[in-house]
Amino acid sequence: MNIYYCDNCGVKISEVDESLFHTAGGRVVCAKCKRDLSGSSEVTGAAKRRSPSAGFAKTHSSPVNRAAQAVPSKSSPLPVILALAGVAVIAILGLYLNSNSKPAETPLQGSPTVAPVSQKPAPPPVQVEPHPEIAPADLEKQADLDLDALQKKTLTPVQKIDALNDFLKKYNDTIPGGKARRELRKLTLQQELASATKISIKTAEESKTEIWSFYRGDEFPGATGKIERDDKGAMPGKSFLKLTGDFAKGGAYVAAILPLASQREMLSVVDFKRVINLTIWVRSTQLREIGLRLEDSTGQIHQQHRGFTPNGEWQAIVVDSLNAGPGRDKWGGANDGIFHWPMVGIHILIGKTFLVPLVPGNLWIDRIEFTIAKENK
Repeated sequence: MNIYYCDNCGVKISEVDESLFHTAGGRVVCAKCKRDLSGSSEVTGAAKRRSPSAGFAKTHSSPVNRAAQAVPSKSSPLPVILALAGVAVIAILGLYLNSNSKPAETPLQGSPTVAPVSQKPAPPPVQVEPHPEIAPADLEKQADLDLDALQKKTLTPVQKIDALNDFLKKYNDTIPGGKARRELRKLTLQQELASATKISIKTAEESKTEIWSFYRGDEFPGATGKIERDDKGAMPGKSFLKLTGDFAKGGAYVAAILPLASQREMLSVVDFKRVINLTIWVRSTQLREIGLRLEDSTGQIHQQHRGFTPNGEWQAIVVDSLNAGPGRDKWGGANDGIFHWPMVGIHILIGKTFLVPLVPGNLWIDRIEFTIAKENK
């Protein structure tokens, strides 16, 4: 392989690097510095040694030089095109290197590329000033102490009502405050009932019939019936309750049941010793007696029968003993035969054997009330 050198720019040229030189008019010219390397107007096939006076030297006979002798005097455009292509390649390579001088950071494989989000610094924590009032735990403790001190005082009912009202102004939202409210309610009812002689139980006149419930005595299957509100012929007001029982297909009794949940608090403040009797107003043309089941606070049922005249007129059935009377029986609850006040329910029954003719029986029920003695002062 022939090797050439340019004395001017020192380019080392091999025979395969034809892009670095070209021939022009039989002369060999360095494509980089345009130096005439042939030293004469013609290039012969004889080898020339490199010397300070020789612009171009080769170690062996150059095929390029031989090709240059065969090239016509008119210069070929191929070397120029090749030179321009080389310059273009160099320029493109430079641009590529500049664009990659700062390689972009590549996220880890499988990691999502998330644009950075600007975050505002967190605000400093709010400084809460200590509340000057008593802490809740201390307030409950103080309320307990104050209520205990109030209970130990000797006060009349009126004085105690005033004292409890003052206590609730300060401790209404505490647990002792709840105890004080219940006691205040009880004392207020006691004061209201202290001089009362009657306690009326709401019936169809004052309440909806839905408060009452119908029971067909399912332990003896076959009876049918219903309860309904009747507005014709009420004794004290505009309406009353009508109970109907039909035993054509069997059964033994039907009942209208009135829970006394809404009156329980009121009844509980009345001393049982003050209760004289229970009065129920009824009328019928088919019945000569009714059954009563009175439920005490333990769930014990006290049963008895009370008779009346089936003339269609309003009559008062007076029960002067809640746990004794004709047909007396008891079960459930304490099951001890003692009536545990307050009363929590009243059951009024039509029995199959109570009917004068064995036909569907109707019973109208109106005013129900307790007669009580005045409270001893």
